[in-house]
Amino acid sequence: MEHLVDAHYVALPSQGNVYSLTPLLLPTGAHKIILATLRRRVLSFRYHFTNDSSRLKPLVREVHFTCIPNNAEIVSIDAFSRGLSGQDYVIGLTLIKYSGESNRPEAYLNVYSDQESEGDAAPHLDRATSTDSGSPYVAGGSTPSLDNAAQNCRMIELGFVPYQLSHTQLPLKDENLWVLGGGDCQVHVFQEDPSQNTYVELKEEGIFPEFAEVLPSPPLWTDFHYKDQKVRLCAIGCECGFLQVTKTSVNGTESEITARWNLQLQGPISSVRFFTLGTEMYRQNIPEKTDLSLLNLLVACATQPSQVFMNIISQGLANGKELPESAGGDAVLCGITGDTDLDGSVEILLGTYGRQLLVYKWDSSAWDLQATRTLPHPVHSLHYLDVTGDGVRELLILTPKGLHVFQHHLEHVEDRIEKFVKMMLSSPSEKESSKAKD
Repeated sequence: MEHLVDAHYVALPSQGNVYSLTPLLLPTGAHKIILATLRRRVLSFRYHFTNDSSRLKPLVREVHFTCIPNNAEIVSIDAFSRGLSGQDYVIGLTLIKYSGESNRPEAYLNVYSDQESEGDAAPHLDRATSTDSGSPYVAGGSTPSLDNAAQNCRMIELGFVPYQLSHTQLPLKDENLWVLGGGDCQVHVFQEDPSQNTYVELKEEGIFPEFAEVLPSPPLWTDFHYKDQKVRLCAIGCECGFLQVTKTSVNGTESEITARWNLQLQGPISSVRFFTLGTEMYRQNIPEKTDLSLLNLLVACATQPSQVFMNIISQGLANGKELPESAGGDAVLCGITGDTDLDGSVEILLGTYGRQLLVYKWDSSAWDLQATRTLPHPVHSLHYLDVTGDGVRELLILTPKGLHVFQHHLEHVEDRIEKFVKMMLSSPSEKESSKAKD
């Protein structure tokens, strides 16, 4: 972690939760960050080149979304881009509001998009918008297409309390579906119905048979992995500690479960993530005895040690490796994987309620705790992606008070690029020697 510096900080007007941050991929390759708070306020954060293009400037702006009642709380948020140009933004918000003397909760899924105005917004995609005098944040964090989308809402009433909102691609089609965990102990899938200008819930028995059964408790996190668009892996982590992983054969609009693994852990499962040990470039250019392309599953547990299940496709949940000291502090709230030290192999990062960031590295047969870092507040969410548009990812850490943006030291990036170029140009024996020195 010594090569990462806390470069910028975005303060939140009120607290969010573990589902309050979503990245939005721009056509430039950079990501815009959308932050939602429980008290209905939504912020947009991105980097913008100054007029002389000599430096990047962090820009934050409040985005005013319609159809969010005054007495509502935003529970979760997700977003994606669609269309050939990638300039049509689709944002999903789930919210709960209380109404009537009975104070009975009502839940909704709001979907915002502005596909019709895509052509008008495209030329101004990276241009700062005018100053919003009613906002305490710097103008320019938003873009016209995002502002336009925020005014075009389709509201779907839900019959359950919403949890994590995510999306996945419809098999063999260029269409994204909303995936929503529910307090009714089920995972729900919503598909757009253009003829009715709304979204309808899909029947799980056809495309998603893995969601047909009722789970023992609400699903807190769901993750997907597709293999050649023919096989889908799906992992679900529940509030009671129940873990389910399914392998599904995908064939058009019909799917069939070919394998299912279940495991009962103790305490809530806060996150599940599929990943491989090496990056694509690393696997292609560096010989390795261990197959770095094998699929693994990170299971972040709130109260017991978090685990990694290795080679999950062939071994299921039989080969679990505990992450040392992951239960020694406080509850683990989130977990991600990424090559944060730029050496070609991924690390595991866990964020805890006790303000700790734990970093793990694979060492041939076990996961070692490589580094720890203490944050000012509990860690709600972690993301590792490119927000500056320079091709190097940044580490984003969301806390109840705000968003920290950690950037790599320039000298560290230059050193890694130089070593990688030399490795690509060297002979196989020299590659092994170079890797051993790293």
